[in-house]
Amino acid sequence: MTTQNCAECGTPAEPGQSFCDACGAVLSWDQAGAARTARPAAATSDQ
Repeated sequence: MTTQNCAECGTPAEPGQSFCDACGAVLSWDQAGAARTARPAAATSDQ
């Protein structure tokens, strides 16, 4: 596989890398090997 870029900051990330070395974004990988950042679900306040 080839190196891809972090979707948040564009820093190169190795396949399977969990976090971006530059910005700390959580990386997830699609089946094609492209890096994308995982965004946490929006918190709801139903209290």
